[in-house]
Amino acid sequence: MVSGSRELERIKESLDEALSEADEECAKYHIREAAQRVEIFKYHVENGELIVEE
Repeated sequence: MVSGSRELERIKESLDEALSEADEECAKYHIREAAQRVEIFKYHVENGELIVEE
């Protein structure tokens, strides 16, 4: 099983990195990374592999 909160934290970290980058290419890299993490999150949701911690 995959931790929902951990996956969301990884997405947030990637977006935070993108926002903090001065270099456009580095920012684009982090945005692509965040998009990939969203797809991974979506996959786990669709396959019932996500757990939610409270």
